[in-house]
Amino acid sequence: MEYKVNIREMQKADIPYAVEAVGKAFATTPAVLPMYSGNPTAALRFQNLRKVVFKSPTGRCFVAELDDRIVGGMRIVKSPDCYAFSLKLIPAALSAARGLGPLMRLMKMLDAFRKHDPKQPHWHLLFLGVAPDFQGKGIGNKMMVFYCDIVDRDMIEAYHETATPENVPFYERFGFKVVGEETINGVKNCYMLRPAKSAK
Repeated sequence: MEYKVNIREMQKADIPYAVEAVGKAFATTPAVLPMYSGNPTAALRFQNLRKVVFKSPTGRCFVAELDDRIVGGMRIVKSPDCYAFSLKLIPAALSAARGLGPLMRLMKMLDAFRKHDPKQPHWHLLFLGVAPDFQGKGIGNKMMVFYCDIVDRDMIEAYHETATPENVPFYERFGFKVVGEETINGVKNCYMLRPAKSAK
């Protein structure tokens, strides 16, 4: 069955719905659970951090709609602003972490990611998430096609990190290759790079 999915730039009014969809998508992932000592309920607090990130002044945010319902979200940033972070957002980030332990584990992960961020020009897929009830319907694929079109228009590389093993072959279908691995907070993270599209 072909689902009619609309992918568009995020508007301010979309943020609560995108936060809910993406927050649920990531709450039980290998990268997020260790921040909250494996507690999925506590990990849902990570939704608050998504709200902070969606409001960040750098990058572009998009939503995926199915029957006028927001079921997914994506944020991409063009280098060198991949990990630029507004000081105004720090209080909100502290609130989202809900504790020193989760905050320290989050900062450890972000610090490692920042060190591996490619020096050459690239579009960075910071995250792409589809609400669990709507996964398996090809929505993630359509979002990736949308993202790769943006990257290819600029003819630069694309980059992404993932700690979810089954996501590796998903991104490989779009031309990404694993270029490095690192264990952070007890979880193996894969650094993935997609070569730039050559000019015709």
